[in-house]
Amino acid sequence: MAGCVNDSLQINNVLVDHFSNLWNNPEIQSLEWYLDALPSNLPTLNNDQQAFLSRHVSKDEIYKTLLALSEGKSPGPDGFNVEFYKIFWNDIEASRKSARNISLRLNIYAHISGQFPNQTKSEIYVPSWFNHQVSSRISGILNFKIGKTPFTYLGVLISPKKLVIAHFDSMINRINKSIVVWRKANLSKAGKSILINSILMVVPIYYLSVYPIPETVLFKFSKLARKFLWANHEQDSGMSVVNWDIITASKSEGGLGIRNLIKDCSV
Repeated sequence: MAGCVNDSLQINNVLVDHFSNLWNNPEIQSLEWYLDALPSNLPTLNNDQQAFLSRHVSKDEIYKTLLALSEGKSPGPDGFNVEFYKIFWNDIEASRKSARNISLRLNIYAHISGQFPNQTKSEIYVPSWFNHQVSSRISGILNFKIGKTPFTYLGVLISPKKLVIAHFDSMINRINKSIVVWRKANLSKAGKSILINSILMVVPIYYLSVYPIPETVLFKFSKLARKFLWANHEQDSGMSVVNWDIITASKSEGGLGIRNLIKDCSV
């Protein structure tokens, strides 16, 4: 058929050329020409009507519109249907009202004490299932960004879900950096055992006081401790000459009293 274009590249070129030349055609009249061509007796809005149409949409109008929507429809891009908003409307409104109350109290405290929240370090956390639009509104009211979990508080990872092994990588890396520094000190086995007990083993014990740590992570800690204990000063590794179960036995039983994390946590 004459005038048909089948090649994808040619189709793209035709579209680009059409819209590129659409507003460059000198025969097309300007916008002012079309406005002047309109009849002068068209109905217009008075100032009160213009102000009414330009005002902010009220909460009651939104709720009435929501009630008028057909069930099974999703009014927003978040996928929540009309039934969800109807059931949890009071909770959604209460969340924003609570955010305004919190913001008011923070402002009062800041003006009285002179201590203002650090907005670069302050975050709010909402459940993963929480409505995105509502959480954005709350974030805007408080002027705090929405944080992601897990986050660190007082040195401990906080998460609404079970922590996976990858979440403990930062803790392992921090211990590794400390061991790199310790190796340069040419310490004796007694000095190394003190560092292992007083620093290296304290980190997982602190975490264990809050929640269980995967056994794989505990094994990595024990492996780091063994490697550091037997490493030669000239090399990063050395040969283990005593069984780890004996090393982790109490001093009264002939060991060094180093914590056996895996055995202790399995009890």
